[in-house]
Amino acid sequence: MASTKSNVFVREATGLVRYLSAKDVLMFNLLNMGLPWPLLYIFFAGAAYQGIDTPLTVLIALAPNLLIAMLYYQMTTAFPRTGGDYVWVSRIIHPAVGFMESFGVVVFFLSFIGPVSGWLMSYGLGTMFYNLAVATGNPHYLTMATEVTQQNSILLGSLMVLAIVVLAAAVGIKNTFRYTWVTFIVVAVGLTVFLAALATSSPTTFQSNFNAMSGASYQGIINAASKAGYVTVFTFAGITLGTFYSFLNYLGYNFSTYVGGEVKQSQRSQLIGVIGSVFVFALIVFLVFEAPFAIMGGQFINSAALLASSGNAAYTLPSQPVSSYLVIFANPSVIVAVLVPLAIIASVLGSLETIVLATVRIVFAWSFDGIMPTKLSQLSRRGGSPNFALALIAVIGLVYILISIFEANVLTFLAYTTSGLYLSISFVGLSGLLFPYRKKALFLSTPATVQRKVAGIPAIAILGLVTFLVGLFVAIAAASPAYTGASVNPYYVAGLASVFIGGLAIYAVSYYYQKSKGVDLMLRFREIPPE
Repeated sequence: MASTKSNVFVREATGLVRYLSAKDVLMFNLLNMGLPWPLLYIFFAGAAYQGIDTPLTVLIALAPNLLIAMLYYQMTTAFPRTGGDYVWVSRIIHPAVGFMESFGVVVFFLSFIGPVSGWLMSYGLGTMFYNLAVATGNPHYLTMATEVTQQNSILLGSLMVLAIVVLAAAVGIKNTFRYTWVTFIVVAVGLTVFLAALATSSPTTFQSNFNAMSGASYQGIINAASKAGYVTVFTFAGITLGTFYSFLNYLGYNFSTYVGGEVKQSQRSQLIGVIGSVFVFALIVFLVFEAPFAIMGGQFINSAALLASSGNAAYTLPSQPVSSYLVIFANPSVIVAVLVPLAIIASVLGSLETIVLATVRIVFAWSFDGIMPTKLSQLSRRGGSPNFALALIAVIGLVYILISIFEANVLTFLAYTTSGLYLSISFVGLSGLLFPYRKKALFLSTPATVQRKVAGIPAIAILGLVTFLVGLFVAIAAASPAYTGASVNPYYVAGLASVFIGGLAIYAVSYYYQKSKGVDLMLRFREIPPE
């Protein structure tokens, strides 16, 4: 990588320290991807797409996401700097485009703080109490579950989550990663208990326990869904459309690139973190989807999801049919009742921490380049954290919590957010496609692994083209009526467009403001930021 010696940046060094190891970045990416989310997505996807086979969707989405991950690895190897794709796109295509797409990344990923923080209560403590009611036969737990899933309780829980992840990000990268490791270990324990509970059960045991302990009938759920006209068998259309949720779930293997300037032995560590996380994630998530399908029955799960989401009177269970609740009928023990939902709680606290940390680094990179106020790249004396940028992220997170609690439809929100994120990814693909040709001298200064060719064509350009096309396709498809199950929402579309237009507008204001002060902002984008 070419060195940077000019004084065009806000200072000669970022002040960030390369602390993170390969296992740190692997954990970081997996934590963001959300290994326990399939416990919930099995219900979300079953409710949205009739005929879905969720384990199969994981395998279908693997190949395109692996190719995108390979591009991110190549790009972060070429540009091992904090800020990730903002740095790459702004140097290869244009700084306005780089800011626009990374502004989208920040806005769309921060929007997850809204609904996901609420899962602490609704799918964490709430499910835990529902499980304990089954495992112990104590109806008091049902009352507790009802109380913690009320709107005010969810709001309180969301605010608590925001406070925790912001404080954890303010104590320096070393302490922040100690915190994320704790959440990751709890996630691993919870998922191990979940898979063990199903592995030591059987379809007969599950059905018998469900009929005896739920107050409902296993076969009655399936019959009611069929009677209501729902498709309860697997279909090609359901599987194809339902792959959307796996594309959503795979998002996150690129998160270590946003802390690229803090990764030791970047080329090796990012290979393990970015590419490795795709394979590890695919294996674990396939099992988390497949185990319930094998023991509980895919037809039953999809039938329950369709009845619950439509408010059909035939669905009488107190909880939505998420796997973290249904598993209690496979193995009705207190350990299962507590530790499986605890994985959701830990994932809420861990996954949102990765989002806060990554978006703070992107804002830091904007500031370091001079697009945003220099205060946002200032590091605290104790811990070396960009706390002014963190404060900005906290305010935005608070806004999203309020929107989620009082306005947003979660399923539609997830669809449009996925659309926006993959549109940003398409710009990363375009930068990879153009890199060897538009910035040839810089390309030739990169490590040999980045310069590899396939049939005489730079591999990074091929990966860039694939990423551009996949990103564009998913961005369009995710917001289409076929995927959302509803007509196109003009407010959501306007919201998506306003994010990218807003990014361009902010860049333009910054550019002309700097120009009025005699600063040529474009000079900074002719070079790679210093370490």
